[in-house]
Amino acid sequence: MDTLRYNIQVSGLLDRRGNERQVVSDYFVSNGLPDMINPSVMSTFPRNGNVINSLLPEISVSFNKIMFISDVLIVLKEIETEQYIPLTPLNNAGFTLLYTPRFELKDFSSYQLIIQEKTMDNSGNELEEDFVVQFIVVRQ
Repeated sequence: MDTLRYNIQVSGLLDRRGNERQVVSDYFVSNGLPDMINPSVMSTFPRNGNVINSLLPEISVSFNKIMFISDVLIVLKEIETEQYIPLTPLNNAGFTLLYTPRFELKDFSSYQLIIQEKTMDNSGNELEEDFVVQFIVVRQ
């Protein structure tokens, strides 16, 4: 927040009798405290231990606060070969970020999705530790 005193204005309000107020205005004061809460991963798809049947899955990561793609460090690694698979982001920001692998995953292979500890929110708060999800691809 750039200032400590704000003015909020609402127009076109009706009371219970149908009287309309053109503009209602009030001031409020910000406490100016910086955000000190670390982001955390709320859920992912695939979830840990899942078996998925798509070679090009849409991977989603949901956070407890709005995150920007540029601040999220995420990697996908094939466990057997330890090969890293590049991910393409499908959106730029939000509570849920979406990714897809740049090329098809291998059938009957295990993967590890790692959201790294250096992932941070807009205030610079980082994850407390790496968030790791393992899953298997079995095409049906």
